[in-house]
Amino acid sequence: MSGIMVQWAIWNARNAAVKNNVVNSATYTANQALTLFKEFKIAQDRGNRPRRQQDQNWRAPPKGMVKINFDGAVCMRSNTGGIGIVIRDHLGVILEALQSSVKGTVDPITIETLAVTKGLSLTKNLGFTNIKARRGCDGVRREANSVAHAMAKRALRIQDDHIWLDTFPSDFITICLVDYNHSS
Repeated sequence: MSGIMVQWAIWNARNAAVKNNVVNSATYTANQALTLFKEFKIAQDRGNRPRRQQDQNWRAPPKGMVKINFDGAVCMRSNTGGIGIVIRDHLGVILEALQSSVKGTVDPITIETLAVTKGLSLTKNLGFTNIKARRGCDGVRREANSVAHAMAKRALRIQDDHIWLDTFPSDFITICLVDYNHSS
């Protein structure tokens, strides 16, 4: 596995030199490979530990509370990020949804941060103060965040933000219904 890390570091250094005119030293490239290998070993060690139980399906918030599900997606090829946000009540009713394309951003942490920020802003604008938020990578299986995930993936192909208050795309409603039926 360490050989693959070295090859990747060399390939990455080559791309930086060709595409960005950034030339890294051999020591820097070797340290990058070593760091990758250490991170890989840590991840492997974590994988051998028992994991906490992940949510299998979407769960409605308690009555009087709204739930924000959000997710991000990235497309390296187009240098674009996508954000999907859905706000639902205790009955699973969609109160508001948003999908947004973010050009020039392919860092997953940045995309997730933008998603939660936009989601909290949407709920504030609607006047909600009792909020439960779940993101796609927060110990939640994809099945428990399927609407936000689908919206984030679709956002990679749009130009402008889309916000829905009263009517929603039928495919998202279908996913919400499936989510809610599985949560009952």
